[in-house]
Amino acid sequence: MVLQRTLIDTSRWVYLVEILPFEWMGYDTSFCWIVTGLVLFAAPYSFEHIGRWTFFVFSVITAGSGLFFWKLLPETKNKNVDETLKDLNQMQ
Repeated sequence: MVLQRTLIDTSRWVYLVEILPFEWMGYDTSFCWIVTGLVLFAAPYSFEHIGRWTFFVFSVITAGSGLFFWKLLPETKNKNVDETLKDLNQMQ
């Protein structure tokens, strides 16, 4: 959970703000809050039904998210939004 909260969650919040146009920032923030809420509500249910394997499930999701960020999303360092969107469009 600590890894999820400090690394992957932060990446999701920061990266979406960087790649989306300013007009979409409300949708971006709402999406992040919804996903965070789903994780928070799923945790007690998971502990009740699958016990300590919940940590394994969260670890797999976190590793998958980290791999996705590392491999599939372009670097945004020293780029503005237009350059980042251009890179994303070229990936399609």
